[in-house]
Amino acid sequence: MIPAKDYNFTIQMYDRDFFKSNEIIGETQINLQQIMEDCSLVKEQLTLNETYYEDVLKPRKFQKLHFDSAINDSFWLDMKAKDSNGRLEKNGRVRVRIDVLPIVKAEKNSVGKARNDPNHSPYLPAPQGRVELTIDPFKMYSQLLGPEIRRRINDSLCKIICVLVCVFLIIPISPQIFIIMTNLLATASSVK
Repeated sequence: MIPAKDYNFTIQMYDRDFFKSNEIIGETQINLQQIMEDCSLVKEQLTLNETYYEDVLKPRKFQKLHFDSAINDSFWLDMKAKDSNGRLEKNGRVRVRIDVLPIVKAEKNSVGKARNDPNHSPYLPAPQGRVELTIDPFKMYSQLLGPEIRRRINDSLCKIICVLVCVFLIIPISPQIFIIMTNLLATASSVK
């Protein structure tokens, strides 16, 4: 292992803006020195999982990691950023899995950059919830508006269309209705 001065792994999370610069949502750091040194000693892949955390890192006063009971090979890290007053505030969490491999094993088991092939160890699925620019107005409509707002808009449009259909059906027959009403009134007044 090549000695390093700093084993801090920094994770930053940004929101993606189309028309202005991306803004940082939060960031966090995790010190990987212990797991890197252990991997160098055992010459095997090590995963920062709940067992490793409880047995090795927690007794050494390592930072708090949040594990789920169902999935213990990854953990949650709090993402923090400064608020308008300069105080750190929690702005969300990110799930992280850290596997450390010796260089020899890493070279034999290469993975693609980001989601490029080969996409494994771990598999990175395509992100969900991103807007895909398209000329299809219906697809853009469904991407930009949530399901509740779309339902309300669709309900309103249906009501407006029903009113317009009723109005356009009544206009052509309204002179006939006027004549019938006039005849009925005339007949009713002549009967008295």
